[in-house]
Amino acid sequence: TGFVRYFISPSGRKVRLTGERLRHICQRHPEVEPYLRQFQAVFDAPEFYQCRPHESVVARKVNGLYLVIYFRESVATDESFILTAHLMSKIHKLFT
Repeated sequence: TGFVRYFISPSGRKVRLTGERLRHICQRHPEVEPYLRQFQAVFDAPEFYQCRPHESVVARKVNGLYLVIYFRESVATDESFILTAHLMSKIHKLFT
């Protein structure tokens, strides 16, 4: 077993962050690493939450930037997990 951290989505589902996804985020989006401790706050009180056909998105403003977390939210099973995360300066870009 490796690193696993769990969060609760706005819809009440358990969402896991695995070591593999954490490495992906830190390697592909190193600017997010200082914000990893903020993931809980984003899930607890997102300013933006959207369910899409293949992913869900939560975002919250942290230190002047939006921390955006993409995750696959399974309705049928308890297999919801974080895909990736990044920072954005303007949240309206999530709507395009």
